[in-house]
Amino acid sequence: MARILTSLSWVFGTLALIMAVMYPYVINMVVVQPARQELQSLVNTVVKAQLIHFSENKRYVYFAPDPVQVNRAQRDLKGIQIDAPSFSVEAFGSLNTPLIVRATTRSTAMNQDGIPPLMYKYTIPKGAAVGQGEWVQLSGEEPGLLSGLF
Repeated sequence: MARILTSLSWVFGTLALIMAVMYPYVINMVVVQPARQELQSLVNTVVKAQLIHFSENKRYVYFAPDPVQVNRAQRDLKGIQIDAPSFSVEAFGSLNTPLIVRATTRSTAMNQDGIPPLMYKYTIPKGAAVGQGEWVQLSGEEPGLLSGLF
């Protein structure tokens, strides 16, 4: 009986150790990468609609992530879907960049769905017809139980 318990303890301990090491990689593949793709796709859709709107009206549509402004922006941008359950999107400008479209993870998605805080920003510089998107790093920390050891 003691041999069986010892063997089971070794098996469960080994499985627990494997899970602790593999957990960050599995979560990255199952949760984080699909969320990143969805977020980037959402921003790119808004940017394409903004460029079409700019070519027709010579101005961009700026909006904050509140529902009233998002609904107005959806109407102005020919009915594209801006409001996403997991992400909030906003469009604004500055002196050097007439259009910045930025999307972040909603707090409800972080709490309920386990999506990490993500931010993707697409910037169109002054005088340019196209811009570039970039992921904004919100933290220098890596996820996982063993992240601080390596």
